[in-house]
Amino acid sequence: MLARRELMLRDFVLRARTETAGFIDDQRESLGNGIEVGPTVVTTDFLGDAIVRATVRNTTSRPLTVVLVAHLRASDGSVESAAAALTMAAGLRTSVDVLCMRRIVPIAVMWTASIL
Repeated sequence: MLARRELMLRDFVLRARTETAGFIDDQRESLGNGIEVGPTVVTTDFLGDAIVRATVRNTTSRPLTVVLVAHLRASDGSVESAAAALTMAAGLRTSVDVLCMRRIVPIAVMWTASIL
């Protein structure tokens, strides 16, 4: 029940778009295995949690299931992470929204990907 409520809150926060601008990273980064991420937009919601929105591309000729992890770094050097799992058709470009449910004001984001 608690996990369901947490998911409902996450979905509400992502849809509400009550955010404060953070930064935009226009870089397009190759994560290997045919996965590219970028550009990325980072904002902070009304609770102080970071929301990361990015374009993700599957550049391969086969479908992929991937776990994307956004590693957010704050000015004090602390790092928090948030993840999303995606199934992507061959050649697909899509958007992903990731909510980091920790209070952090990120200044940089680094992506990692694991193919399932």
